[in-house]
This record gives sequence, structure tokens and C-alpha cells, in this order.
Amino acid sequence: MCEEELELMKICTNCNQFFPLNEYKCKKGVCFLDDDLEPYIDDILEMRDLSPIKDLIESKLIDAEQESCEKFDPVEFDPSDTIDIDDDILDEIRGETDPQEIISKILKKDPLLMAKFAPMDMHKENLKSPETGVREKALEQIANFASLKNLEAIEIFYEYYENLPPVETLEDVQQRVDMLQGTKGLSDQERYSSLLLKELYRSESNNTTRGLISEVFKILSMVPLKYIEEDLKNMLNDKRFSYRLKQKMKDILNRQYYYY
Repeated sequence: MCEEELELMKICTNCNQFFPLNEYKCKKGVCFLDDDLEPYIDDILEMRDLSPIKDLIESKLIDAEQESCEKFDPVEFDPSDTIDIDDDILDEIRGETDPQEIISKILKKDPLLMAKFAPMDMHKENLKSPETGVREKALEQIANFASLKNLEAIEIFYEYYENLPPVETLEDVQQRVDMLQGTKGLSDQERYSSLLLKELYRSESNNTTRGLISEVFKILSMVPLKYIEEDLKNMLNDKRFSYRLKQKMKDILNRQYYYY
């Protein structure tokens, strides 16, 4: 894989140590490198009640899209990769023969692995709930876990989003914008770009969909051009897209990306 494909914008949402919070629609979160948060990492990862440490959390909030610090740890994922285990974790499990105990010790030593392998059964089932609030909460949780490279959550997200009908209401638009903002750090940029392009094709441009289409273009402007160039050029010849939208496409096509 070439170096250009691995480059990401150096913002907090693209860092492994950033954890987005549902309460802030994933637009804000906390950094797990903060020593003051270390005792509460498990609670945060498992989405437990954080009200007892609400003041601490609020004092540590950072914007997902702000420029990262010098400790930037870019998210990276390849399903064919094996899990990297640090030397200190190897020391912890050396001599242990019980597989369950080994797994338990690894997860306790690296809390982020908990998120990567957390089961999604409950959240997936809640997507079928007749209650809007339950479905929305499930979507937020799935988006959160997907951004933390949970394979099951990633697949659920793509399957769910790809099968959504065109938006009809402002509520639909807001929900979809929240989903995209919560998952734009996914490292399979080619697949994610395809999802965004499909949204453009199925969303009729009008006052209701304006917010969603603007968000799609905003994210498209940050992905490697090689994943979207051909499709955008084809869209320029498609009569369903307005002059205004085609200008946005041209802006993206004509811009020089440092990661292209």
C-alpha cells in the first residue's frame, strides 16, 4: 500500500486515542492520553452512566475536527492484519495457559481492544425497534464502535446505511448527517467514498436535503481524489444534478489535495 493511501488529515477524529461521545453527536469527545481520564476509560468505552464524572468529562472535551497534537496516532485498519500486542501485554500473559484468561488480561491491558471486539447483538436488534429513540440510540452506538474499528459495527453500519431510502424529512436529514459525522474516520476510504456518492445519487436536491448534501460534499472534499474522480466527472454529465451541485463537484476535482 502506497504512503499516500495511508495519509489522513491530522485531526482528532482520525486519531486512535480520540473517543467520540454520543451526547455531543460525536462532534466532541475525549482523549484517552489524558491522565485524568485513565481511571474511567472502561466506563467510557462501555457507555456506562457518566453522570458522576460529568464535570470532569466536560472539562476535557475536545472538538473532533480540531487539529491534533504532536502525539497524533492515525487510525489504520486492514482486515488481513493480525492484532499487535505490546511487549508489556506479552509480559502480562506470559506463562498463562487458559485462553479465556489470556483474552481477559489482554482486554484489561488495552481497553481499546474491548471496543474493537464488543458484541453488537443488542444494538443490531434495537435497530428494529418501533421506538424512534431506541433506534437512534442504537445508531449512535454502532457509529461510535465503528469509528473504533469494531468490525461487526462497521458491517452493520454499511448494511444499514446502504439500504436506507431517500430522506423525506428534516429529521431524516439530521439523523443521516449525524451518522456520517460519526463515521467519517473509517479507514476504508474507498468503500466510504462509494457510500457518499450513492447518497448524492439518491438524494433529490431541495430545501429539505440541502443540509445532507452539503455534509456529503464537505466529507468528499477530504477523501483522496482517486476514489471519487471518475464518478464526479460522470456526474458532471448527468442532467439530474443542478448547476450549483456541479460547481461543487468541479471545486473538488480542481483542488490539489496534499494526500492525493
